[in-house]
Amino acid sequence: YEIMPSLVGSEMCIRDSAYAVAMSLNNCYQYSMAIPWFEKTVELDPYDIYARGKLAYIYQQLEMYDKSTETVKDLLDRIADEEVDLRDELYCILADNYYFDGKVEEAITWLERVLQESKNEDLISYTKDMMKKWKNI
Repeated sequence: YEIMPSLVGSEMCIRDSAYAVAMSLNNCYQYSMAIPWFEKTVELDPYDIYARGKLAYIYQQLEMYDKSTETVKDLLDRIADEEVDLRDELYCILADNYYFDGKVEEAITWLERVLQESKNEDLISYTKDMMKKWKNI
């Protein structure tokens, strides 16, 4: 993963403002309106992994599965090994994207990654249940 350069004064203020607007819209489920604000946040701070993660989730909610998958895969290349919770979330987003796109085998592959790498017992239990359901489709 890459070392993050620091933003200076006005860039940081603009980024923080864009992120605040994006989160407000996100919290009101105004996903399509939040996208340009999250994109602006990422443009100003390409290392903001949380804004990228929100974008991936929003793209999924708007059934933009290819865009969500692209965003997640890019983000997986950027995050540190210590970001285990985010990595778990991203694997689940990928699994759901493939499932909703009718690619059940690919979806199960990402659920298997959760089982291999996650330390979250609740998520592991949920993932096992989902795999059973998806394998019966």
